[in-house]
Amino acid sequence: MKKLGINSISFQGDLKLGLINVLGKGYVGIVVLAKKQTKKVAVKIRRTDSQRKEMQSEAKLLKIANSVGVGPHLIDSSKNLMIMEYLDGKKIGMWIKELKGKGSVSKLKSTIRKTLEDCYNLDRIGLDHGELSSIAKHVIINGVLTGSYQTLVESNLVMKKIFSGTIDKNADELKSKLRRTYSDVLGY
Repeated sequence: MKKLGINSISFQGDLKLGLINVLGKGYVGIVVLAKKQTKKVAVKIRRTDSQRKEMQSEAKLLKIANSVGVGPHLIDSSKNLMIMEYLDGKKIGMWIKELKGKGSVSKLKSTIRKTLEDCYNLDRIGLDHGELSSIAKHVIINGVLTGSYQTLVESNLVMKKIFSGTIDKNADELKSKLRRTYSDVLGY
């Protein structure tokens, strides 16, 4: 980590692993908060029990996603680490639960629209994660008070699939998925 400029690690986050807290845990890695110089960053550390032998392929895919404005910005990587932009925000499910007051429906609609646009942009460049299924786990709202920015994230990469199936070119299927998503998210 020192070679990549990481000064310190801070064990905090909502997920507890044994006695320590982390930002996230996936099949491939554990994500922790760290500092690179004076900037907070997220560091994904490859798990020793992971079937994946390195992180550099995932870093290349994240860089491709970044090229269309999706995902946390990739800062650096090595065989066993990825350093990414730290998104200080909330998962979309928690953000929705806390969303209240004037303009909340408009904020929700624009957030869903932005999320679908991100998915479309990933689809347009042919980037398919293939493992993801839940919008609640993979979308972070950064700018919690305003809902001004959201990005697709995942502890393995970034996502194309946020619903129970693939967003494809079939407009009727997409409309149906969108209706179900609005229904699930808005509760009607």
